[in-house]
Amino acid sequence: MTTPEPGPQHGRQPGSDDAHGSHAGSQPDGGQPSPYGRPAPHGQPAPADGGPPADGRPPSYAQPPAYGQPSADGPGAGYGATGAPPYGQQPYPAGPGQAAPADPGRGLGIAGFVLALLGPLTVVGLVVSIVALIRSRKAGRGNGFAVAGIVLGAIGTVLLAVAAFAFVVGLNQYTEMCNDLGPGTHQVDGISVYCQ
Repeated sequence: MTTPEPGPQHGRQPGSDDAHGSHAGSQPDGGQPSPYGRPAPHGQPAPADGGPPADGRPPSYAQPPAYGQPSADGPGAGYGATGAPPYGQQPYPAGPGQAAPADPGRGLGIAGFVLALLGPLTVVGLVVSIVALIRSRKAGRGNGFAVAGIVLGAIGTVLLAVAAFAFVVGLNQYTEMCNDLGPGTHQVDGISVYCQ
């Protein structure tokens, strides 16, 4: 086995050249100055062109603004931005392994849907479903249970109003009939009517 002879690429002094064969700040083979500039001698201040300090310390960076504070680039730019999408835009969906943002109206939507199915509580179900849908929309989410609760609650409320109207009309007719017939049990059109 032969050892290479010192030449232009071998046998250089340690620290005299960098990995590319040129000293920092010297001109490489093409005669162009190094893009990294020449470091300042030890103990001298860092170059004004923004290069690294000559004393070997890493460059210091300005502290980022506190959370929620506007950055130097303007409100809502860079570090310190709230991350919320502008009004009316949908937030990005959660990626794999991430929990989706909570829907504040989901539980109310389910409760409103169930209440809308329960006869006399259909009006309460309608109101709860409307509140749930508003909360979900503010969060940029849809809420199928709230929509179903609104539809069922509206239909149930109309039916409840018709039933209440029919009851009041029927009660009024019964009262007038009993006033005409007097107290006791009477036969009217084949139906027994008891009046007090």
